[in-house]
Amino acid sequence: MKPEDLSSTQNSLLIEVQLLREQLAQQEAIIAQQTTTIEQLTHSQEALADANVRIADLYVELEDAYEKLAQSEEVKNLNTALTESNQELLAANEELIQALDTIKEQNLLIDKKNQKITDSINYAQRIQRAMLPLLNEIAVEVGRNNFFVLYMPKDIVSGDFYWVHTTPTHQIFVVADCTGHGIPGAFMSMIGNQLLYEIVVQQYENMPNQILRCLHQEVRRVLKQEETNNNDGMECVALVIDKKQNLVSYAGAMNPIYYTKVREDGVHYLHEIKATKAPIGGYKTNEIVEYDLHQIIITTPTVFYLCTDGYQDQFGGVFGKKFMTKRFRELLGSVSHLSMSQQYDQLKTTIEDWKDGYDQTDDITIMGLLLGAG
Repeated sequence: MKPEDLSSTQNSLLIEVQLLREQLAQQEAIIAQQTTTIEQLTHSQEALADANVRIADLYVELEDAYEKLAQSEEVKNLNTALTESNQELLAANEELIQALDTIKEQNLLIDKKNQKITDSINYAQRIQRAMLPLLNEIAVEVGRNNFFVLYMPKDIVSGDFYWVHTTPTHQIFVVADCTGHGIPGAFMSMIGNQLLYEIVVQQYENMPNQILRCLHQEVRRVLKQEETNNNDGMECVALVIDKKQNLVSYAGAMNPIYYTKVREDGVHYLHEIKATKAPIGGYKTNEIVEYDLHQIIITTPTVFYLCTDGYQDQFGGVFGKKFMTKRFRELLGSVSHLSMSQQYDQLKTTIEDWKDGYDQTDDITIMGLLLGAG
C-alpha cells in the first residue's frame, strides 16, 4: 500500500471515530436526562404514598372526632330540642287541621244563611215585580206597539219603579228612582208605590205637579223625616195624558223628560223639559215644594221618554267612563224614528255593549210612550 493511501484511510477512520464519540456523548446526555426524570418520578411517587398514608390517618381521626361529637352533650341537647320542636309542630298542625275543619263548618253555615237571604231577596223580587204594572195591562191602555219599558235592576231587587194608572179621562205614568238600590231602594219603591195609589186612586189627584207635591209631603210624613233626620227620597218623572184634549202634562223632581217630534222636513227632533231641582222627600228639603207644570198639545206622533239616571251614569266604553247625558240624548234622537220594539232592542243592546264587562252602576229604567199615532 502506498503511503498516501494509508494516510487517507487513517483520516477517514479518525473522522468516523469522532462521529461515534459525538453520538456517544449525545446518548449519554439523553440517558442522564432520563435518569434525572426517573429520580424525580420516584420522589413524587414516594411523596404521593406519604400523602395517601396521611389522608388515611386523617380519615381515621375524622371518624373518631365524629363519634366523639355524636356522643357530646351539646349534640344530645340539640337532638332533644329538635324532638320537642317536632312534637310542637305536630301539635300545631293538629290545631291547624281542627281550625280548618271549623272554618269549613262555618263556611257551610254562611253558605246556608246566604242561600236563605238570597231566597228571601228572590221572593222579595217576586213581590216587587207583582207591584209593577203588567206590560199586557199597559198594552191594553196605550196599544201594544205604542210603548216599551226597559227595566234593568242593578241587584235582584230595584230602587227604580214605574207606576201606571188609567181613569176614564186620564192616563198617569210615573217613573221614579229611589235613594239607593238593592234592598234599601226596594223598600223605598214599595213606599212610593203605595203613596201614589193613595194620592191618585184614593184622593183622585190627576195633575202631575200636584201628584209630586203630595208625594213629597207624604214621604216626609211616613218616614218621620223632621224627627229622625232621615234623608231618603226619590227622583221622579210624572206624565199625565188628558185623553179628551190630547193634552200632555208633565212635572219632574230632579229628572227631566225627553220627547221627539217630527219637523216639517221629516226629521225627528229631540226636546228636553227640565225638571224642578228638588227631590221627593228628604228632611233638608222644604216641607212644601211647588213642582213646575209643563203642558204640550199633541198634534203629530210624539214619543215621550220617562227615565231614571242609571243609563247615563253607567261606566264602560273603551276608557271606562260614564255614558253621560249628552250621549244618551243623541242616542234617543237617533232611535226615535224606529218602532217602539226596535227602540227597546237598540237601547238595551247599546248599554250592554257599553258595559263590556263592567259591573252595572245603578238601576236602569226607561219608559217610552208613542202618542198621537192614531
